[in-house]
Amino acid sequence: MKYEKIYIILLSIIGVISSCTKHEDIIDTSLQPGSILCSDGSIVHPSLFSPNEKEAIGVVFWCNDGNNPDIKETAYAVSLEDLEENPLIDTDEDIANVSEDENSFDGAANTAAIMNFAIKDSLAYPAAQKAIEYAPKGVTGWFIGSIAQNKAISNNLEKVYSSFSIIGGTHFDGWYWSSTEDGAGKDTPKVFALISSLTKGRATSTSKRNSFKIRPIIAIR
Repeated sequence: MKYEKIYIILLSIIGVISSCTKHEDIIDTSLQPGSILCSDGSIVHPSLFSPNEKEAIGVVFWCNDGNNPDIKETAYAVSLEDLEENPLIDTDEDIANVSEDENSFDGAANTAAIMNFAIKDSLAYPAAQKAIEYAPKGVTGWFIGSIAQNKAISNNLEKVYSSFSIIGGTHFDGWYWSSTEDGAGKDTPKVFALISSLTKGRATSTSKRNSFKIRPIIAIR
């Protein structure tokens, strides 16, 4: 009888150890590329997302690691859908306060500058306007990413697509506007802006009057 009790206790201990071993792989649910941005402002790990409880509006593609003190935002998220092809702005002028820096995360400032320039001179700015007016589930504050921000989407494409598969995001296809002017030559900023292939991370230059798709992004502070 004594040995039976010891045997039962040993089995219990082995069961506990075995149970603990099964749960060693702890999921990192911290903010990271692939996290899902919801309409209530919350950010959820893909493994914890429930469509019955939350409405997804975007996927995080970049998080601030603190290495660039000029970037104050905590993260950026990309929207789940394309906006239709439109010209960036109807002008052949160098737009005041729009950057040509291909390494700067300044899409919000660029998009605002395009809008201000267009309103001042009574110009059409359909692509920038569509991004500014975009409001999924009533959430505003979206803009056209800079070329550097668009490249950051490409750099985390696998994680973005993985979350898209959970929440129904549309895969990227073709060329998309950035809000960065072409600074390759003295006069290029007057006529040209940069567009991105979000799947391949490539960029090229085109007239601001040409039509391309928009994939809005939003800052998370």
